[in-house]
Amino acid sequence: MMRRYGAALATVLLVIAVVPPLSAWWEASLVRHLLLQVPMLVLAGLIFGSLLARRSRFLPGSGQMEGVAAVLLAAFCLAFWMLPRWLDAAVADPRVDAAKAGSLVLLAGLPLGWGWSRLRPVARAFIWANAVSMLAAMGVLYLTFPDRLCNNYLASEQPELGRALLGLALVLGLAGAARAMLDGRTRPGDPLAGGH
Repeated sequence: MMRRYGAALATVLLVIAVVPPLSAWWEASLVRHLLLQVPMLVLAGLIFGSLLARRSRFLPGSGQMEGVAAVLLAAFCLAFWMLPRWLDAAVADPRVDAAKAGSLVLLAGLPLGWGWSRLRPVARAFIWANAVSMLAAMGVLYLTFPDRLCNNYLASEQPELGRALLGLALVLGLAGAARAMLDGRTRPGDPLAGGH
């Protein structure tokens, strides 16, 4: 039941993100492009990856290195599509736009959904912190860069996106800190428990 609903939700997200004329509407705004369309594509792949992870049997904590490799692949793919040069190219060239959609689903969302469950809490916290710092750095770049970074978007949209990225980094940072405080007690069987 959950698999059916999950696959249906992921399919709906894909359709909303890539089917014209909705795709053109997302990409008409720099903020909508990066903070709405891109996350929808990643989330669709993440759902498929999570469903795939549930079907594969593994012991808790096993497959740690495979999980790290999968999540790092997702991080590099996301970092690539956050670059202004490639956001701009995706708007101008349908082939690049198709590559963006495919890679965000298959090389970002799917490995993230598959690999995240294989990571231990420390690895998750490290990757979360790096994601927050990457968002903050991109936010500062878009907010402070004096020249227009994307030819297909107005220069006035850059500081708007920069503020949105900084706000998102703050929210995710606070969420990660809250999760760490609430989950601070070591679980039984956790390898960090130190033999208790």
